[in-house]
Amino acid sequence: MITEDEWSLILDLSDILSHFADVTDYLGESKYCTYSSINPAIIELIKWVRLALINNSNLTNIDFDRITDAFEEVSELDRNRKINIPVNTYNILEQIKKNLYEALIHYFDSTSPEALLAALLDPRFKKLQSFTQNQKKDAEYELQKAYDSMKSNQPSTTPPLPLVSSQRRKKRSLFDAFTKVSTAENEINEYLALEEILFDKDPYTW
Repeated sequence: MITEDEWSLILDLSDILSHFADVTDYLGESKYCTYSSINPAIIELIKWVRLALINNSNLTNIDFDRITDAFEEVSELDRNRKINIPVNTYNILEQIKKNLYEALIHYFDSTSPEALLAALLDPRFKKLQSFTQNQKKDAEYELQKAYDSMKSNQPSTTPPLPLVSSQRRKKRSLFDAFTKVSTAENEINEYLALEEILFDKDPYTW
């Protein structure tokens, strides 16, 4: 029979794991590419778990190479024996939160240039509010470098001027100044200055 302390632990765990379920469902069920959402979502998850810790100054390093398989087969005798023994719930919740935090830090690299660029190019996350200032500068540097590389390798698309006689030459109008196609002086800065769109909007229709 489940004790009152065990029920309380189960409820607390359900609350904590619901955040992981939300992120998993969002990344798995979206109708469009979610690669740009991975970094912001997991960073916010890391922040939330750290804030949920009562004492986050005493985080211990976990030896992930020595962790046993959670899905390892357990004999029915051991299963029946363990289920009849009440669990000592003291400090279990805090230890689970610490383990979740350490696992996120261990398995997730938030400084990957590709992931940083993906988030920066997503109009929902382009301000990179979940990232540090150094990560933001690195992402903007990578974007500028990629842009300069593509621009330098782009062939000239300016068509040759047609040969026309002076009689057929079109007369210039005073109003031509209002119909000139404007070109961005610095497309990167102009993009970065644009506001983010709402999270629930489709980034591909932006």
